[in-house]
Parts: sequence; C-alpha cells; structure tokens
Amino acid sequence: MFRNLAEDATIEVYFETFSSTGAPVAPSSAFTTSDFAIYKNGSATAKATTNGLTVTSPFNSETGCHLLIIDTSNDTGDAGFWTTGARYQVKFNTAKTVDSKSIDGRSVPRGSFGIQSEYMRGTDLAALASGVNVTQFGGTNITAAAGIPEVKVASIANNAITAASIADNAIDTATFAAGATLPRVTLVDTCTTNTDMRGTDHAALAATALSTAVWTATIAGRIDVALSTLATAASITTLRGADNDTLKTLSDQIDGISAGTGTGARTVTITVNDGTTVLQNARVRVVEGVNTYTGLTNASGVVVFNLDDATYTVSITKSGYTYAGTSLIVDGTETRTYSMTVVSVTPPDDPALCAVTIHVFDQYGADMSGQPVEITFVKWDTTAADTPPVLSVPPVQTTDADGLVSVNLFREAVYRIVYGNAPYTRRVDVTIPDAGTYTVEI
Repeated sequence: MFRNLAEDATIEVYFETFSSTGAPVAPSSAFTTSDFAIYKNGSATAKATTNGLTVTSPFNSETGCHLLIIDTSNDTGDAGFWTTGARYQVKFNTAKTVDSKSIDGRSVPRGSFGIQSEYMRGTDLAALASGVNVTQFGGTNITAAAGIPEVKVASIANNAITAASIADNAIDTATFAAGATLPRVTLVDTCTTNTDMRGTDHAALAATALSTAVWTATIAGRIDVALSTLATAASITTLRGADNDTLKTLSDQIDGISAGTGTGARTVTITVNDGTTVLQNARVRVVEGVNTYTGLTNASGVVVFNLDDATYTVSITKSGYTYAGTSLIVDGTETRTYSMTVVSVTPPDDPALCAVTIHVFDQYGADMSGQPVEITFVKWDTTAADTPPVLSVPPVQTTDADGLVSVNLFREAVYRIVYGNAPYTRRVDVTIPDAGTYTVEI
C-alpha cells in the first residue's frame, strides 16, 4: 500500500498478530522501534536512528494489536533524511516468534509512503502554480466579479432562464410571492396533497384522532391495523407472530439474553481448578430459565457473578478439560469451587500424524453434542508435498457428549472444518502444527 503525505506529516500504522486458528496472539516479546527499518528511494541504507518512531505493543492493552507511529518532522540525528519528493519503504527487520512460528521481514507485510511525491504526476506545487493560467478557460480570458466567473445566459439551452431574470436585483422577494412563476418553475405556498401520506392531506390528518385512524396496507409489507382496536396497551400482548410468540414472550426472551455476569443482588464467587491448580480463561455458564450469564476465570481461576435468588445450572468449558456440570442454589452470598478433569490425549505412533481434538461450543460456552463435523484436506502448509495425503478419516464425524471430536491428522497441513446443520453452519481453516497433540476450539 502506498500513501502520499504532506511535509512533516505523522503516519500511523496498525498491525496485528494471529495464531494459526485466526485468534489474536501476542509475539514472543513486545515490538520496539528497533524492530523496524526505513529506507529512502530504494537505497539499501536504512534510517540511522529511531528518532521520530514510536511503537505501542500491545496497543490499548489488546492482545495481538500493535501500533507504529512515524513522525516525519523529527530530523534529530537524521538530517536530510525526510525530504519532499522522496519515497520511503518500511520493513520489519527483527525475527520474532508468534504462535510458535518464527516471523521476519519476509513474512510480515511491508509498507511504503511518499512525501509530496505524486502531485499532478510528478509536478510539484511551485511548478503547478507557475504553469497554470487560472484566468482563462479553453484559452479564452474570462471575466469575473470578486473572483467569481460570470456566466452568459445565452449559453443556457432553451433560454430556460432569461437574461432579465438574472439582472441585478431582478430576483427579489416580490419575484417569489405566492403563485409567482419563473420559466419552467411554479412556486406554491401550501401543501394540498401528499402522496407519501397515502392521499391524506395535512388538514385531514390534523382533524383525525389517531385513536380512530386506519392505516391501509396499500404497499406490500405494511400492515393494516385500525388503531381503535388497540384499546389499551395490555391488549398488545395478545398479538401473535407466525411462530405463535406474543409480544410479551418475545420481551421476556429479550430480557433473558443478559450480557456479562449479571446484575442481581447476590454476589456469587466461583473458583475453577483441575483438582490442584487454578485454571485461567475457563468459561463458566450459569442458566436459570431464559436467563443465561457467562464469564471467564481470571489468573486466580475466579469469576464473580451478580445473581438473583434462584436455582441455576452450572457448566464449565476449557480446552483440554471436561466438566460434567452441576446445580447451584443462590439464596445469599455464595462461594463455590469446581474441579475440571484433564482430557488425556496420546500422540499417534506415526511421527507424521498429530492427535487433534476439536471442541465445539455455542456462544455461551456450552458444549454442543451431536453436531456433525466435516473435515477436508486443503493443502500442505509447507512445500513438502503437492499431493493430498492418503488418510482414512471419515469425512463427517459427530461431537460426543462433551462437544468433542478426536481424529489423527497430518502435521503441517491445512484442513477445512465445517460444523453444524444447514443453513446454520460455520467454516474454519486450521493449520495443524508439527506437534503430537493439538486442540481446536470452534
């Protein structure tokens, strides 16, 4: 991407780092100004100092998000480096490790920019100002008043506007009195009809109470409802949709889609461990009727909910672990500790294969059992081979009670995983690492 900047401008470059599954991930160490080099006009000599460069890594405390700022007004230690008409190339020049993969200048996108380098295809502002005569049009001198070009009415086709009508002060308030006309223009001071109101003029609309007005469905997709039939607000709850939902039940369902960890009166503190060690980023889900609340455990394995008195169903999910679920009675301040079971995965005997566990869960973190999972080879991640592997993997498998599918796949290969039932399916491309075991969360 090339950007052309004004002199002494500041440019901001945002970039991100991802894992092989597409999730944001931090590099082995934060990016610094020394990780970047800037070259001028194709020269192999980089900018001598990092003055004027600022790197924020991570940016805004967001994992995998970074910001590089280049201030071209800062010439300290680099006199003559920033000049108008020049082009510059920005290159990442330090090896980093991201998701167990080494990256360098060959694998990280590079950018370029110029400082006033492409005005009028190579013409700078001074040449433009000296070479253009702005007092002529088509080679003929123009007349102007206060810098505004004059226009001959004779050049207007059909004489729709006459010279007299645009003479000095010829167009005044009297010209626009009610009923006055100009050629091809009629001005009116009232609105007698309004087709947007389906034939009802403003006077009739003002004289009709909305309680008795009838809205006619003359346009497809609009309802025909007599407002007089809606006697009270309570009667609206009797309206039903095609799937027999009333407005009240829809409202209850919307109220039940609660964000975060709740706003109830009781403080409920839940700690998750594996029997010995606390587990961070375990997704805890508590459900009561249509009310669902979810939260992730912190570095201490703790997540805090604010719930009302009720009996809740608790489920917990985390890659590499299982939990059978339990119930939780809330009638005061509650503190609970739940232990998850480690999923033991044995690497295959064949060193070319990786034992892959695919974990499928919904937006609330609940395991999705009985889901069809289709696995298809896409390509090799390296140049080791160009032909698809021969591996007797059933093309479609089904998640177990814990939302898991276990399968042996070739290392350093890209597979496409599609799960769910049509039309509600999701697809993700996954690169299998050179490892004995690997877990994919989707």
